[in-house]
Amino acid sequence: MRVRITFRYRVETGEVEVFQVDDVPEGPKSADHDARHERAARGLARLVDPHARIVEELPADVEPAATPEPPAVEEATTSRQPPLREGGSR
Repeated sequence: MRVRITFRYRVETGEVEVFQVDDVPEGPKSADHDARHERAARGLARLVDPHARIVEELPADVEPAATPEPPAVEEATTSRQPPLREGGSR
């Protein structure tokens, strides 16, 4: 697996503006490709910031996988009943 790293920061403040790890395809994806890519990105990001926020961005021509919509929640209907009384009549 080969990756291309883009790193840009502000000299004045040291603030990281871009830290991007891109995949450089060398052939068909291996079964653990995504996991290996994630490990590489996290390992490199930790060099810059131990709590780096990692975001996966898809290329513009790739549609994200559809996420199923949660089932509709039906509103519960309540009926009014007289309150229960403690103790019973004898």
